[in-house]
Amino acid sequence: MASELLTTLEPELLRGVPLHVCLGGWAKHWRPPDPGMFKVDDANYALSRQAEYFDDFLSHDWQTSRWIKLCTLLVVYNSRAALLATFLACPLIAGVRVVGVLPNYRPSSCFVYVVHLFFLCFWQRLRCSLLPPIMVFLDKLCIAQSPEQAELKKKGILGLAAFLNHSKRLLVLWSPRYFSRLWCAYEIAAFLTDHNKNKRIVIMPVHAGITILLCYFFFSWVASSALIVLGMLNHGTLGVQHGQDLWTVFPVALGAILVPVILLGAPAATLVVQMAKQLRRAPEQLKTFEVQGAACFCCQSGHKHPDTGADIPCDRELVYRKLKDWYGRPTDISEEYLRRFNSLVHHRLRRSVLRQMPYAVPTAPLLYMLSAATMPWLADIMERLLWRVLFVKEDGLHFQEFLGRFVLLEWAFVVTLVITLGLQAVTLATVLARRFPNVRDVWLGLLVLTACAAPATVLVGTFFAYLHMAADAWPPTIVFMVTLLLGSCLLRHLTNQEAAGAIQEIEDMSRQTSFMSDVTPTNTPQLTAEIFEAAVDNGLIARVPSNVSDKSGFSV
Repeated sequence: MASELLTTLEPELLRGVPLHVCLGGWAKHWRPPDPGMFKVDDANYALSRQAEYFDDFLSHDWQTSRWIKLCTLLVVYNSRAALLATFLACPLIAGVRVVGVLPNYRPSSCFVYVVHLFFLCFWQRLRCSLLPPIMVFLDKLCIAQSPEQAELKKKGILGLAAFLNHSKRLLVLWSPRYFSRLWCAYEIAAFLTDHNKNKRIVIMPVHAGITILLCYFFFSWVASSALIVLGMLNHGTLGVQHGQDLWTVFPVALGAILVPVILLGAPAATLVVQMAKQLRRAPEQLKTFEVQGAACFCCQSGHKHPDTGADIPCDRELVYRKLKDWYGRPTDISEEYLRRFNSLVHHRLRRSVLRQMPYAVPTAPLLYMLSAATMPWLADIMERLLWRVLFVKEDGLHFQEFLGRFVLLEWAFVVTLVITLGLQAVTLATVLARRFPNVRDVWLGLLVLTACAAPATVLVGTFFAYLHMAADAWPPTIVFMVTLLLGSCLLRHLTNQEAAGAIQEIEDMSRQTSFMSDVTPTNTPQLTAEIFEAAVDNGLIARVPSNVSDKSGFSV
């Protein structure tokens, strides 16, 4: 067989793997293999199966820790289902508290976290019993690796573009070293061809998962601690003594606040700042990208097998030949097709990256996880509602007032505060990382934590004091509305600041050069404005508010 990269493959070689198998054994298949992947277990190939298409093509670099990738993939694929399962578990936990199966005091509501973490970790395996599995491509499992299957391995590697052509979406687990790898650049180039122009490319920072999990554990700890402390103030430590001495509760409340701030809050804020700074370097990496300098194992090892010393073929030559086919022109002299591909990466791909990665943490998974952090409140509120309906006959408080004041208003305040604080912290960290790139990450992280925690403490104390002590519901309602308005205005301001910064970068880049007529390949036209419009229509990119810029049609 001629050593040429292929865009089509025999159907029996188009193999995918169910996502739950890909993540099985706590992502054991994502463990970094030996350089060149010469010692991969040949049994892995049996885990894949023939597939007509793939839901996702998973693109990544092998040097990043498998645990970091596992956290990100769990959050990306399982966070929404885990939130729904936790929401449905709340009335169940409230019911078993009322009938006495669980102790009827507030810490029992924290069992919803067990449900959430279970579904977050194992949803894909549970999903297979109800729905067809999500099929993905992972090179280690979907391309034969054993020496006995050398010919299949060769065809699979040379046909990598065929796998991309049969994938609905390209999911990039971006790390700072991603664009420095030759095969990663080739995967991007293949997915940007005209054949794939209406497909989505999702660029997900590989550290986003662990950052979102830290934020989730932080807000879960704070929310559940506040729930328990307020219960102690109202009903005593064991729920049977009405009221509790303030000096007994104060150390518990202080510890409940300081412990998560020290153990989780500060590291989470610092990691968000660190990720924001890394993402700011991504466009610069693309601006200076040269495919000629991209690293590949064969060239680094001198085209020799590390164990046997036998000659190994050069991947670079294969990639260059396919790039010439895509970007070459009959009148080219020397390697002009490489310059065209580099220009595509410098400008069009860089612009796309700027639009997709304006914030350190993706918004949708963060919202799912922040909402899940408030679920013990929902379970406890449902328990109080059931208890009042079933057992409380008359306590001087009308049911409608109880429902509006201690159910709906309390739940709305907690959810609004947690989600607003989480989004504000991420956005503020991104803005500070842009404004102060030379300040140490830990100091910016502490600044973000302080700026969010101080006003939140005041608002929480004021709201619950009015909720339980005021004669009617208007004072806590006013505090809730103030929280909602202040949070929305501040979040809008920070978002506009970051959007304006991204707009300025793209406008500066557009003024630097006009290259459009020179980078369009003859054989396969590349990333066009249609791709950007399709991305906007599919919800991958959200448009910038009109008050940020009237001239820019791109989104962040």
